[in-house]
Amino acid sequence: MSDILLNACDENWWFGDTVRDFNAHQFLLATASPVLHKILYDWEESAEDEERLLVLDQDLEVSLRLVKCYDYQRLELEGIPPIAAEALLEYIYKD
Repeated sequence: MSDILLNACDENWWFGDTVRDFNAHQFLLATASPVLHKILYDWEESAEDEERLLVLDQDLEVSLRLVKCYDYQRLELEGIPPIAAEALLEYIYKD
């Protein structure tokens, strides 16, 4: 399984951390959600070197961005509080 860095960031969140990094398994994320599967594997429109951006809600500024770094990939969850990302990962791994 391939590891991926997950970065949750919500500058408007005021009940704790606004930014937090998690380590996750790319395959488990993709099998748990069709949205995550699309951004991690199915997106054919973007070239391999480009970052992938999926805007989930324009008004609330919620988006997913897959960024290729030197030797790993980072999935940025913008507009999603870290506590929600942690709960999502806990649900995926315990389900």
